[in-house]
Amino acid sequence: MWGEFADANARGRRSGIQRFLATLDPLWLSIVTGIIGVAGIVWGVITWIKMLREDAEDD
Repeated sequence: MWGEFADANARGRRSGIQRFLATLDPLWLSIVTGIIGVAGIVWGVITWIKMLREDAEDD
């Protein structure tokens, strides 16, 4: 699989992001994606709680 990436890089058919991702181990990629996902969920919950508090203050 990585050989395909190396060949494509040598021919210059891949963008910089794809070249960067090709150097990452799939495990690290999934860990980073998971962290970003969890951070997004936490941010969403915090924003939702703030919104509920503001609604409660209006009453």
